Amino acid sequence: MTIHRSLVRQYTLFSVGLTAIVSAGSFLITNHVTRTGLEDLFRQRLVQAEDVLRQYTRVNHLARVSQLETALTSPRLLAALETGDPATVEAEVPTHGSLVDSGFIVIWAADDAHLFSTEGLPAELEAIAIERAREAIDATEVENVEWNGQIYELVQAKVTANNGRVLGTVVSGRSLAAAYGEDLKRLTGFDVVLGLGGRVVSGSSPEGVEAGSSAIELEAGRVTRVEVEDTTFLASRVEDPVSGMSVIFLASIDEPIAPVMNRVRVLLLVLAVAGSIVAVLVVWLFTRARVSRQVQQLVHYAERIGQGDLGFTIRSRSDDELGHLAGKVEEMRSRLEQNRRELEKAQRDKLDVERLAALGRIATGIVHDFKNPVAIVRGTADRIESRDPENEKLAKQCRVINRQVDRMTALARDVLEYAKGHSVLDVETIDLATWLEEIAASHAEPLRRAGVKLALQGPRGMQVMFDPERMRRVIDNIVNNAREVSSVGDTITFRWSRWEESDIRIEVADEGPGIPPELGDRLFDPFVTGSKEGGSGLGLAIARKIVEDHGARLDVESTPGGGATFVVRLPEKLHVTPERKPQAEKVTS
Repeated sequence: MTIHRSLVRQYTLFSVGLTAIVSAGSFLITNHVTRTGLEDLFRQRLVQAEDVLRQYTRVNHLARVSQLETALTSPRLLAALETGDPATVEAEVPTHGSLVDSGFIVIWAADDAHLFSTEGLPAELEAIAIERAREAIDATEVENVEWNGQIYELVQAKVTANNGRVLGTVVSGRSLAAAYGEDLKRLTGFDVVLGLGGRVVSGSSPEGVEAGSSAIELEAGRVTRVEVEDTTFLASRVEDPVSGMSVIFLASIDEPIAPVMNRVRVLLLVLAVAGSIVAVLVVWLFTRARVSRQVQQLVHYAERIGQGDLGFTIRSRSDDELGHLAGKVEEMRSRLEQNRRELEKAQRDKLDVERLAALGRIATGIVHDFKNPVAIVRGTADRIESRDPENEKLAKQCRVINRQVDRMTALARDVLEYAKGHSVLDVETIDLATWLEEIAASHAEPLRRAGVKLALQGPRGMQVMFDPERMRRVIDNIVNNAREVSSVGDTITFRWSRWEESDIRIEVADEGPGIPPELGDRLFDPFVTGSKEGGSGLGLAIARKIVEDHGARLDVESTPGGGATFVVRLPEKLHVTPERKPQAEKVTS
C-alpha cells in the first residue's frame, strides 16, 4: 500500500534545510506516548473480549437448542420417524438444513432401534451419542463430552408425535473447538487458541497456537505479554464455564505498531544528529502540530474506547502514517460497535423467545379456564332464547352473545397457536366479494359511531380457498386499527382485484397518519406497538402468521401523513378455477 506525504521524507527534507536536531527528550516522549497509547488500546479490547465470550456462550446455547427444536416440528420429519424405517429417515434428514448444518446427527427410535447416524462419524463418538440418545429425557438438554482430546457439544431432544406418542430421540453434536475458533475470531478480531486440561487443542493461526502454548498457564482474566520468536503478543486467558475449555485471546502488538514506531525513531534520530537550538525549537513546534496532537487524539480515543464509549467517529485530517493509523483505530472502534449491536440484538431476540414461551403458557391456561365459564354463558343465552322463541329482539341479542363468546375463544386460541407456532385451518371455497361485504356490514355500526365512512371496490365472481373465520380475524384487526387512527370524515376502503395475472390482492386502506418510519421494519414483530393505547403488540403479528399459514403474504404500504394500505396477496394456488373446485378441508400448518 502506498502512503502519500511520508513523514520520513518530510522530516528529512526539513532537517536538511534547517540543519536541526531533535532532543533526546523529544525522542523518548514521542516514543513512549505512541507505544503506550496503542498498547493500552489493545489491552482494553482484550478485556472486553471476555464479555464477548460470556455473551457468545449464552446466545450460542439458546440458538443450538432452538435450532434442533424447530427442526423437530417439521411434519415431514415426524412422518418419517413414525415409519421406523431407517431408509426413510436417512432420505428425509438431508432435506432439513438445520440438521445438515450440525456437526453430526444420531437418531434412536423409541423401540431401541438405530434409525440414523451421520456418514463418517467415528464409531467411538457414535457410541457416546447413542448412549445419550437411549437415556430417557423429558426436555431438550445440552451436554458437553470429551473424546479423543476434543470437547463435543451434544444437544439431545425427545421427538413426540402430534398424538403424544414418543417416536425416539435425536442427538445433534459438534466440535466446540471448530465453532469457538471461527466465531470468536469473527466477533473480536483476535487470534483465538483453545486449551483443555492444560494443553492447546486448536487455534485460528499457526503463530497463535505457538503463542497459546506459552500462555496456557497464564492467570485467567489478566492481560500478559508473551514473546514468541522475537514477536510480542498480548494474551488474555478466559475460562469458559460452559464447555470447560480455556479460551486464549492473542493480539500481536508488534505487527501494527512497529512500522509506525520505526519511522518515528528514524525521524527523531536523523533530526537529533544535526541539531541546533533554533532547529530544536522549530522542529518541536512542527512535531507538536503534525504528530503530538494526532497521537494525543489517538490516546484520547483509546481511553474512550477502553471506557466503553463507542458513539463517535475518528476522523483523520492527514493522509500520512498517523492518518493511516487513525483509520485503523476507527476500523477497530467500528468493529467493536458492530459486535455490541449484534450482542444487544441477540439479547433482544432471546427476550422475545422467553416472552413468547411465557405467552404460550398463559394462553394455555386461558383456553383451559375459558371452557367452563364460556359453556355457562352460552348455555344461559340458549336457555333465555328458548324461553321466548317468538321474541326476535331477544333472540338477536342471544345470538350476539354467542358470537362474542366464539370471538373471545377464537382470540385466545389464536394467541395460543401463535406462541406454539402451529395451527389447524378449516379451508373452504369462498366468494370473495360476498365475504368482504359481510365483514363490511359487521363494522358498519362502529364506523358510523366514529364518523368514518366505508367503501368497497372490486369485481364479483372471484372464488378463493382459505379459512374464512381466521382470515376474517385478519381483516377485522386491520379495520379496527384503521378506525382508531382515522378522523371524522375519513374513509376506509376495501379493494380487491387480480394482480399481475397471478395473485389476488385484497387491500384495506385508511386515510390516517400512516406508519411511523421507525416502526416500518418492525410493525409485524411481536410486542411492537405504535401509538395505540392498551395494545399488546400481538394483533398484527398474529394476523401475519394466519396469512402466512395459508401460504399467502401480508404487507403494508405507507408514507407518513398519507395513510396506510395493508395488502393480503393470495397466490395462485388459493384461487378457484372451473377446473378446480375443492371441497372444504382441514389443513395443519
